[in-house]
Amino acid sequence: MTEAKNIKRLVGFAAPELEAWLIADWENTIAKHNDFRGCHLALRWWLSHEKQIGFEAPESFSEYDFDRDCCQDKLSDALIESTQKHECKDIFSKGVHTPILLGQIEVETVRNKCPIFREWYDGLAHFCH
Repeated sequence: MTEAKNIKRLVGFAAPELEAWLIADWENTIAKHNDFRGCHLALRWWLSHEKQIGFEAPESFSEYDFDRDCCQDKLSDALIESTQKHECKDIFSKGVHTPILLGQIEVETVRNKCPIFREWYDGLAHFCH
């Protein structure tokens, strides 16, 4: 166990959730996925107007709820609700869709819209060199 003390570590947390990265790069994630391609414009409109999700700054969505130790409002819940309200091929699933869509993001697009992601990603790049 003593050897583990000397291992360099870098811990990152998505703010408010990983789905912020999907929203930041909407055109390469939700808009292109077969389950949402036909309804993504309606989803985007509803999320921005009904849930006030800022597509240019998705990390700013919601606030931290100290009593519940999580976000007051969840992006993943908003995505689920939006796909339930619109005629999509499937309902958004954090467990199914998020891992697939994370593989589609363009890092530079997310870096430009998500300062917390940018700090973590740049730290990881420096950490690995």
